Amino acid sequence: KSYPTLGVFPANPDGSNTAPELYAGKLNIQDLSAFVAKFVGTREEKQATDRENEVKQIALDKKRSAEPVMQIRSIEHWMKLVLSSKATVAVFFGNPKFGDTKDNLATLAKVKRQLGGKKAKSPVAAYYWVDGTAQSELAAFFSKKSFSESANALTFISPKKSGYASFVGAFDVDGVAKFIQGGALGKSGSQYDVNQLPNFQDETLM
Repeated sequence: KSYPTLGVFPANPDGSNTAPELYAGKLNIQDLSAFVAKFVGTREEKQATDRENEVKQIALDKKRSAEPVMQIRSIEHWMKLVLSSKATVAVFFGNPKFGDTKDNLATLAKVKRQLGGKKAKSPVAAYYWVDGTAQSELAAFFSKKSFSESANALTFISPKKSGYASFVGAFDVDGVAKFIQGGALGKSGSQYDVNQLPNFQDETLM
């Protein structure tokens, strides 16, 4: 009874703690290690779990990189996926009825696969596209030119820095990848005030 009390407070799924489980065994390394291992696992188990999680992450990155570029149609997704992103995202403004849009989206999908996911530490975390004919004011703001029915524009937005950079160059895999990896956002980027951005027109309500 003169020894300090050792107890473990197991966490519930909701993050709260249950009543502590007190250790009542002998004070030696073997018994103490066995007691703690019941809650945190052995070193080998932790390493196995880490390896398993890494394999799952690699598979998830491959799956995400193989998916087509996601279209954003709701203000909820625009706010959550773009303006609240902690990393730089690519946003393509295009006209679904214009032939080049399909080709440009295919190019972006190839760039996405080429640069990879989190493990590749790509400067761009995600790729999205928006119907520029429905979001003409936003498209004009980020491309710095009026958006016509035949126009397409690619912009890289960094909400963390309140900055963006409009793509300039040949719209092919090498051209876009080179623009991304060249740190264009830091070299030729512009600033924006989120409170002064044109409103996103929620297409799910139209």
